Amino acid sequence: MKRAPYIVRFLNTYGPVFQTVSLILVVVALLYSHRETSLLKAQLEDGRTANKRAYTFDLLSDLSENSAIADANYAMVRLINAGVRVGVDESGNPRISNTDELSDLPGGPPVLDDRNLVALLNFYELIATAYAHGAIDHDLLLEVRGGPMRRAHELCSEYIEEKRKILDAPFLYSNFSALVEEIERSPDRR
Repeated sequence: MKRAPYIVRFLNTYGPVFQTVSLILVVVALLYSHRETSLLKAQLEDGRTANKRAYTFDLLSDLSENSAIADANYAMVRLINAGVRVGVDESGNPRISNTDELSDLPGGPPVLDDRNLVALLNFYELIATAYAHGAIDHDLLLEVRGGPMRRAHELCSEYIEEKRKILDAPFLYSNFSALVEEIERSPDRR
């Protein structure tokens, strides 16, 4: 009987060992690639978070850079501090309640015309829409503008409701309202 060549005998003898070593190498390669994928995923997530924060800062900085919004925000802060509310008069313009309390304010009563109020509410709606779509950072938004947005919505809730009826637009400023509701439910309301 003829003996099998050396290589065949070698493979028959050590084949299972090579298969085991090959399987171990495949498992190690898979684990390494999974680790690399996990690290890459974490780096991408960190990058997205950083981008969200940067976009949030950019968006919120518009509040001070855009003069119409900045003027409206200043008037809004003064109205909030005075404890008044904003509604709508017969011609559809903003009506400030308790105007007799405003005459004693330093610098006179705040001027909040329809143009400025709409600019500020539209800005808050833009922020709320970006938030609803996950484009901005939740914690940063709440820390920087959560309280002022909540108080502005409270001050203008009557105005918003009346404008929805007048314009027959039931969803007018709906993202802003939804964000304020979320702020209200937040354990650390600002």
